[in-house]
Amino acid sequence: FMHRIYVMFFILIIPFNSLYGESEGVKKYHFNALYETHYILLNKMIGNESILNYMLAKNVSHQSLDEIILKDNLWPKSKKLQKEITDNVIAKKFRLWTENKNYRFSEIMLTNKQGALLAAYPVTSDYWQGDENKFIYPVRRKKNYISEIVWDESSRSYSFFISLPVYQKQGFLGVLIAGIDISEEYFLEMGIDDLMNLNINGEPVKNDMNCDCSEK
Repeated sequence: FMHRIYVMFFILIIPFNSLYGESEGVKKYHFNALYETHYILLNKMIGNESILNYMLAKNVSHQSLDEIILKDNLWPKSKKLQKEITDNVIAKKFRLWTENKNYRFSEIMLTNKQGALLAAYPVTSDYWQGDENKFIYPVRRKKNYISEIVWDESSRSYSFFISLPVYQKQGFLGVLIAGIDISEEYFLEMGIDDLMNLNINGEPVKNDMNCDCSEK
């Protein structure tokens, strides 16, 4: 219900011509510009010595899948566990980037090689990312992944995700995942009918901004 109120409010403040005034080339340009800007920073992150050392240290202490699933079940209500992940030295860096108005990060998270969170900001919906495409694709294909635009419940925004696998000479360390808030552009590029019938259950709403770049 609150989503529909938000949508109605957004419709009222959008100039009518902005809904239909941009060409296909401009739409793709906006999406690509957002991707390129944030990818450059994410690529620097995975080469950051403090982040790499943190990942190396955490991967030494191997967790079994049963231990990870147990933590995943505890995650929604365990403030202690959430604090360990969202208030550590790396998560504090993520917080600075998500709060930086020059960027559009809705969330940033770092996993170990099993998909368990090492650091994240803000609090995510799940502790274990290992069963999600944003972890599975970059691991299996050993390359960057870009998701479709979806409603993300944890950040409460329309976002697409960029995932970068992290490797060192020791091998695969984990995945850096970032949500890019595209709510404003997303609404602006939708017709009135689409705006009134938004799918808010996490499934992508097909529109022209869902580029054919689910793999990069």
